[in-house]
Amino acid sequence: MGLVRPDASYPRPRGRVLVISLQRLGDLLTAARVTGELSQRDEVDRVELLHFSPTDAAARLLPGVSRRHQLDYNALKQLRHLHVFAAPTRLREALGSVYDRRGFDSVVNLTSTGFAAALAPALLAKRGRCFGPALSERGELITHDPFSAYLNEIGTDPDLNVFAHQDLYAAAGTVDPGPGRLPLHDPEARREAIDALGSLARHATPPIAVHVHSSDIRKDWSNPMSFSGWRGLLNALARRQDGGVVLLGHPREAPVLQALAESCPGRAVAATCSLGATAELLQRCSGLISVDTVTIHLAALVRCRSVILRLGPAGGAAFVPGDGALVVDPRRDCHPCRQAQCDTEPKLACHRDLHVGDLAELAHAHLFDRPLSAFASRRIAARVRVRVCEHSRSGLRRLVTPTWFPAPVADQRVEASDDRWRCAWWSSFVEPGELDRSLVARLLSPESELEQRRLDRVLGLPSPLGAALRAASELRKVGA
Repeated sequence: MGLVRPDASYPRPRGRVLVISLQRLGDLLTAARVTGELSQRDEVDRVELLHFSPTDAAARLLPGVSRRHQLDYNALKQLRHLHVFAAPTRLREALGSVYDRRGFDSVVNLTSTGFAAALAPALLAKRGRCFGPALSERGELITHDPFSAYLNEIGTDPDLNVFAHQDLYAAAGTVDPGPGRLPLHDPEARREAIDALGSLARHATPPIAVHVHSSDIRKDWSNPMSFSGWRGLLNALARRQDGGVVLLGHPREAPVLQALAESCPGRAVAATCSLGATAELLQRCSGLISVDTVTIHLAALVRCRSVILRLGPAGGAAFVPGDGALVVDPRRDCHPCRQAQCDTEPKLACHRDLHVGDLAELAHAHLFDRPLSAFASRRIAARVRVRVCEHSRSGLRRLVTPTWFPAPVADQRVEASDDRWRCAWWSSFVEPGELDRSLVARLLSPESELEQRRLDRVLGLPSPLGAALRAASELRKVGA
């Protein structure tokens, strides 16, 4: 079942289309689904992209983009301190080159910030149309669709939100949610990837890629100033499979990666490649283990299995990749970070829940389809929560416990609640007048504190789902 619009005549982007993705490097990669599909439509003449200048490496990989426009936001902030009119003047000049005299027939905004919402209508042609969040002339947020309204009302709250945000952004741009894909056709990047693999390229079993550091120190596993945990993991992986390990990272991390590779001689290599070469390299690996958002989304786009360690602020349903990703979360009430009681040095409390042996066993089970023993599963389940990302029939991403891993009763209830609320919300998006009565009745009978919080929040919203639940609740009171 694909995306269904409430009205068959609902407009779609056409003509000259601008996709606004003013996000960080990893999040920008999730726009691949949108740019790729829009560029294939007959009613679309061309697709252009507006992004921050530091994300140019990711922007170059997106399919279907005929022209890229960079915006140096940091430079604008610095100019603001020099003179009150300096930043607006530079911004007007930058937008003038993007606008290109006549503006865009359609602007698809994939960013929820007020800055991006203000830019979207400013770049439209005279009779153009916005898709996604936008600001009115009075500075009020306009949500042209129920998906953007949900993003505005629910946000990234890890308890209330049940959707991957890239699915909602895609739907707001009239693109069916589902897995995107990066077409890789750069011979230079391919040669760089093969050179980086070195001797591991000759092994019969493809190597495992490991991305050690994240751009956010709180997501780094173990103490970022030492590498004893990663060194132990490399040796544990090397003992379990003969393909070796390739260590990924930024060029500034090369000394640490090289030292780690030398701690596992002949079985590990360090690779600080370009983003395009990293994508090529991931296609040649058995899988990826990572704490970094960029490589996680890159792996999903090239159909590389991954094991994702979500520590510190990383968590919730809003930020998940695609099929083939195994997500490992600590079993702590404060995760993702909701309190400032932990120090980032030497490690967050949640980092202690993840053991080298557990991670090696999970990676082996997921990447090579080797089931865990019952004893190992119970031991690991007591410390961390393990779920796999998959796409439902409607193309929506969701997190569920894999069949080979035991799910505690509490986890099963949370996943069932996620499915019910996801189904109810999606039905209210595409068919607001035809909500299933039995589902509405079930939502009005919460069985846990989590479901009660979700119900209380939705009852106070002006959305069709909130209206339906309020009406059903009133009928219950009258019947009682």
